[in-house]
Amino acid sequence: MRGGNEYPALIRKTEPKPLRIFLEDGLNDAWNPLFGIWYEENLLMESALNFAGYEVAHTWGRGGHDGKEATAIFPDVMRWLWKGWPSRVQRGNSLNNMLSAILLKDSDWQEINLPDAVTGEIFADQKGNILFQNQSGKVLKLDSTNQISAVLSPSSAERLIGIDENDLYLNDSKGIIAGYSENRKIVIAKGIPNAKYLLATGKKEYYITQDTGENGSNMWLIKIDGTKRKINSLPFSGNHIAVYPSHQLLMQTEQHSQWIYSYIINNDGTIENGQRFYWLHNTENFDLIENGKMTFDEKGNMYVSSIMGVQVCDQNGRVRAILTLPTGQISSVAFGGSHHDVLYALSHGKVYCRKMNVHGVESWMTPMNPVSQGAG
Repeated sequence: MRGGNEYPALIRKTEPKPLRIFLEDGLNDAWNPLFGIWYEENLLMESALNFAGYEVAHTWGRGGHDGKEATAIFPDVMRWLWKGWPSRVQRGNSLNNMLSAILLKDSDWQEINLPDAVTGEIFADQKGNILFQNQSGKVLKLDSTNQISAVLSPSSAERLIGIDENDLYLNDSKGIIAGYSENRKIVIAKGIPNAKYLLATGKKEYYITQDTGENGSNMWLIKIDGTKRKINSLPFSGNHIAVYPSHQLLMQTEQHSQWIYSYIINNDGTIENGQRFYWLHNTENFDLIENGKMTFDEKGNMYVSSIMGVQVCDQNGRVRAILTLPTGQISSVAFGGSHHDVLYALSHGKVYCRKMNVHGVESWMTPMNPVSQGAG
């Protein structure tokens, strides 16, 4: 009912929380021709909780849809749930092999102490510094020791929309995409108002999304010689894009949807054969919020900012892991740190970081071919 049947799958994919859980149900619990039998769904829930590493116990009886058995066992259940108090319940170990592959056992999210809220996106440079813009409009740099320094003080109309190993890229009210290197402004393209996101390649070519309002966005390709070309303008195409580590595929979010498109990148940089490939979860059943910034690790897994947290998709387009924060929705992610093995996440203006067991791959890095994960 109302999507409740999805929770066993979500529990298997989500990093476990420090909870102790007791389930009680009877064989004669409610059944109807629309939703099936609740007792069987609770068996699936127990299986998922055990898989995810939770400390879980149960009582299965022959009762119906009532509180008789629950009332009888209530004191014993409370004693079991609160055993060991005031010691805290410990987080268990999930059997999810994606979680175990990408996470370090003793690493958890840490909030970065920032003087001001972050707006827009977070980006990582060649040294693994994280760059972002604060509410005052300044571009700041967060290094691997969590020290913060000012980089630029752009005009009030300029917004940070991209980065590569050397330069920052901003747009202004005139629609000029500008690159800054040692505070020198270089115009790389004109005539793209409302540019939202810039993705730089190692060949000094750029993919830029341009917000067109409720009808979606345009995607532009800026070549190394400065020529520009509109290469995509599908209805409801989103503002966030990412390039697969091999540089043979480009991904783009879709507005009002949990799908992410995958395109083939041609030799000339244009894209073709787009298809809905990655499908995300959304327990809110509310798709008006576009999913956020995406990034890849060296294994070809894609990390997507979403209302549920960081959803990690495998090469076959399936969500295999979900990393959550207490603050809820995550709007931007980036791999930073001196070895690009620290995952940074932006949530409601706050930045969190976590040491990972994988390394991030940026679009401007040298192309690489991740080892195949096999068929779906």
